[in-house]
Amino acid sequence: MENKEYEVMAELELNHWWYKHLHNLIEESLYNEAKKLRSSLSIFDIGCGTGGLIYRLKNKSFVSNAIGTDPHPLARKYAKKRGLEVKNYSIENLSKIKEKYDVVLCIDVLYHKNVNTLKAVKNLFKLLKPGGMVVINVAAMPSLKRNHSERVMEGRRFTFRQIKYLIESEGFKINKIFYWNSFLTPFIWLISKWQRLFPKSLLFSNKDKSSLKTTNVIFGGVLTKILSFENIIKNIISFPFGSSLFLSAYKPGK
Repeated sequence: MENKEYEVMAELELNHWWYKHLHNLIEESLYNEAKKLRSSLSIFDIGCGTGGLIYRLKNKSFVSNAIGTDPHPLARKYAKKRGLEVKNYSIENLSKIKEKYDVVLCIDVLYHKNVNTLKAVKNLFKLLKPGGMVVINVAAMPSLKRNHSERVMEGRRFTFRQIKYLIESEGFKINKIFYWNSFLTPFIWLISKWQRLFPKSLLFSNKDKSSLKTTNVIFGGVLTKILSFENIIKNIISFPFGSSLFLSAYKPGK
């Protein structure tokens, strides 16, 4: 990502509505896994960015240890300011890590234009204990590519079938997979369409400003409620679209 995006991430990721909902999804998966195993979890967060997720998880009763890695020096700088243990590895260069973990997190990493997805998923597999769980979030639907995609160096957006095939082809057994942020996706699609049709328009076109912004309390609360409602009904219906895909999967062996 561009340096500016790391600065914005460090400022907003603990309180921004989008991050909070994503982190809630991850925490729910981890809590259920710890409950199933009846033990706390060792967690490795690949591409941890500025460390907001690890910071949130490290004091949870169901987490025994949470560390991360990120190859970008600015990301590590912000993460270390939070007192976090962050290693300097990319997702494609993890051979020096000998430890095995209960859970590996790969949150918004596979989309990156410089990531070899096949090699990356193989490395996720190697880091897990037998029976360990990987939790992945990726940007979804190629039609939603927009100016923000350039700033975060987005190389791909996945469909349901693409990410499912990628993960299963490397030996994982899918536990759950679903689109999310579905209710807001039509608005994101309209922004994407506008930016492609009218690239010089002042509306949504400033490439020097991050798409992530501080949201006022009322509007942020409304968006949080929308995502919370969506999270409830996803157990009843499966949304056929969304701006992100979330999945968990297991490494065979237990």
